[in-house]
Amino acid sequence: MIDKSVVKSSFSKRADTYDKFASFQKEIANLLLSEIYKRDFSPKNILDIGSGTGNISINLAENYKFSKIVACDIAHGMSVFAQGKRLVLAKAGNRQSNIHIATADTETLPYPSNSFDLIASNLMFQWVTDLSKAFAELHRVIKENGYIYLTTLSEGSLYELKDSFELACQMSYKDTSPIFQKFNNEKELKSLMTYAGFNNISLETRDEIRFYPDVETLLRNLKYIGANQSIFARNNGMGIKGVIKEMIIIYKNKYGTSQGIRATYSVIFLKGRK
Repeated sequence: MIDKSVVKSSFSKRADTYDKFASFQKEIANLLLSEIYKRDFSPKNILDIGSGTGNISINLAENYKFSKIVACDIAHGMSVFAQGKRLVLAKAGNRQSNIHIATADTETLPYPSNSFDLIASNLMFQWVTDLSKAFAELHRVIKENGYIYLTTLSEGSLYELKDSFELACQMSYKDTSPIFQKFNNEKELKSLMTYAGFNNISLETRDEIRFYPDVETLLRNLKYIGANQSIFARNNGMGIKGVIKEMIIIYKNKYGTSQGIRATYSVIFLKGRK
């Protein structure tokens, strides 16, 4: 089970390094935004959940100049960083006064019911502890006929890392089951959204394959966006450093290519309407 306190702490600590190492997240954010902009509408109130350092909110504010953008993230450090970025842009003459930043938990949103015309979220829902509560909250705060657009990592994401990690654990701790982040699949997410009351649900899964010079670079990227402690969650007191060292060797031998080591991100693009 995902430890909410670990998620808060990990991402808060990495707010100042996130933008430098989150190239994949930015690529997916751009794809998500392009899907939103295909729809010909002008939402008055927009909620960006898991807003991180504010990249999506800033883009939405530039495209919907007369909309109110509410950006919230469970990691307070991210919200503080996003606020600083917003102020810098405002001083430079960019219109960012329509962005309102807050620290908030998706499972208990501090907003009135029927508040938003559009809800967007990029690669955050894989870190949510209780998805049923989260989708119920989204359904509560969105207006009738409002739209939800989100991306999340799906089952099969980082399977190369998972496989190498589990093999390394088996070599050192034969009687211990390693804990690796579990990602949901399309069927599970559609069921949760349907139960929450959403309609016109559509899901598309895309395998996004990336190559890194070595395993250490991949791990460094995960670390400096705040994701590593959530992925390798509380592994029963195992000697994690020794396991990681062995995992790197296995990963390189099993998934190394002429382009570097391969990492697969299985991304679900999800749309729905109240």
